[in-house]
Amino acid sequence: VPQRPQRLAQATSTFWRLVSGGLLSHEGDRELRDQALTVQTKETTAGWRVDPTAQTVGVVALMVACHEATDVAPEPPAFIAL
Repeated sequence: VPQRPQRLAQATSTFWRLVSGGLLSHEGDRELRDQALTVQTKETTAGWRVDPTAQTVGVVALMVACHEATDVAPEPPAFIAL
């Protein structure tokens, strides 16, 4: 998935919603924890987002995966009224 600023802003928002809502946790993986502690954010015209670096590739991958997994298109209506 391309890591354009707008896409990263969406993924950051989704990830923050899941973590702050207690809907996502991890089992204490030390490397992921260390990466999470080095994450820096950036405010741009595309929104607030995690600034990807070589030290945070795991966290960014996790954020994008969470966003993709929860970005479900709404179902079309069962019927269309005219």
